[in-house]
Amino acid sequence: SWGYQDPWFSYYLQEAKRINRVRLAYHVLYPGQPAQSQMDNFFRILGDVDLSKVPLVLDCELHHNQTVSTITRCISDSVTILTKRTSRIPLIYSRAGWINQYVRISDLPPVFWWLAQYRYSWPYPLSTPEYPSPPALPQGVKSWTIHQTASRGRSIGSAAMYFMDYNRW
Repeated sequence: SWGYQDPWFSYYLQEAKRINRVRLAYHVLYPGQPAQSQMDNFFRILGDVDLSKVPLVLDCELHHNQTVSTITRCISDSVTILTKRTSRIPLIYSRAGWINQYVRISDLPPVFWWLAQYRYSWPYPLSTPEYPSPPALPQGVKSWTIHQTASRGRSIGSAAMYFMDYNRW
């Protein structure tokens, strides 16, 4: 929202850069809170991050009992602020079902889509295979940029984690 900062953000962003991985910075949008305050906090956290190399993402998964109009307006206002301040179109991370239920696509400015659709998780300690692309698209959306294909995929190259999210471009 407008006041939280993940204490690990800077470390993980630098670590992803160090090992030459795609870096994205995302903000979990609180639809009942002012978009301007949330985006000001997002940019404060980003600090001197090179925004020509780190795409920005709005994580849109929370409805907090807000109306479709309120949620859509908060997303739209946030996208507009991000686009004006960076001259780049942000991504929206969500799921087709959530977007269809809580957002009026026709009222949004242009965005890129990072859509989650994965299989039900297998029981621990088994990892879950990826969901094949393409993901389901929200009504009115014609393309996707990133597909999150697994939420409990097999850990790749990390001794500290048992599962990893998988994403396909």
